[in-house]
Amino acid sequence: MSLSINGVPLDGDFGWSFTMPDGPVTITGDVISHMPTITIDNDLVGKIIVRVYGEPGAKAFEGAWVEITATPSFTIVELFANDVRMQGGHGRFWFTMPDSNVTITGEVVPAAQFDEYTAEIEFDVTGSLKFNTNGTITIEMFGMADTISFQQVNENEFTLTIDYGYGEVEVLTVVRDGNTVKFTIEFFVEGYLEYMDIYEFFWCAENNHYAMVPFTVTEVYAIRLFEDESFQLLVEGYMVVGPQPPGGGSGDPIGGGDDFFPIVSGTYVISGTTITFTFPIYCDDTGNEIGVGTMIGTIGGNNIIIDLALPANEAAANALGFPPIVITFAKQA
Repeated sequence: MSLSINGVPLDGDFGWSFTMPDGPVTITGDVISHMPTITIDNDLVGKIIVRVYGEPGAKAFEGAWVEITATPSFTIVELFANDVRMQGGHGRFWFTMPDSNVTITGEVVPAAQFDEYTAEIEFDVTGSLKFNTNGTITIEMFGMADTISFQQVNENEFTLTIDYGYGEVEVLTVVRDGNTVKFTIEFFVEGYLEYMDIYEFFWCAENNHYAMVPFTVTEVYAIRLFEDESFQLLVEGYMVVGPQPPGGGSGDPIGGGDDFFPIVSGTYVISGTTITFTFPIYCDDTGNEIGVGTMIGTIGGNNIIIDLALPANEAAANALGFPPIVITFAKQA
């Protein structure tokens, strides 16, 4: 599948964007007339959720990443895609979509009883963008700084080269529109769009660099502890871009809206007041397990306290994408 703007091909295999020129645009290209379907066996209907690149779906392009998780009342034993056993475990299974229809079969059993602990986290996020004279751009967000090389194309455009550090290099264009700089970072897995972040900075004369419009992120985390000593860590969240009008504004859901999405699962062990979580770490582009992570918490009354700022939890905080803060999970009735 491909698209062109006025005869110029656009980069991308799954999602496209372009800067509107000062004139008419003609979009041409080819589309896929057939997309393979995903069918859930009757015995599994209502017990599992199928997501294509994080979104519920019953169709997928060839090569797409398809992930299956159980609904809260059930636990997956094993799953098959057209009789081929899926990779996965601890409630998270996946496969790569072939060029033909897929039927999902397998064994799903009622979930063991669990205790659920939840915690709500709010933090403000701002950032800055600095063009350095040595051909680099420094992007500061979440208290961390990334340096990206750039080349000035003209007065209003810069070409950025981003090296993610694991063999993935991305080249994109930063456009300046008056006192505003806006650019989009797209991350592709196996040729398909995995996520897209849009950054917008405005000129801050006081500090002589571009500053990001502040926004607030509210995330709700939940830990479910099952009787078989397995656990699920889930998240939902909302992002509100500021400044907000009196009375606040509406939030955009992050990773699930009203639904909790599993972000990691594994096993736990309780020793006195210490609870140790063990979970696999997956490679982003293949889904293969590349290591084992641990996260240590303290049980006090009806709370589980996880201090992600502790050295013992530093690796887990990085793997899970948490900021280095203390999270207190309160047990739900």
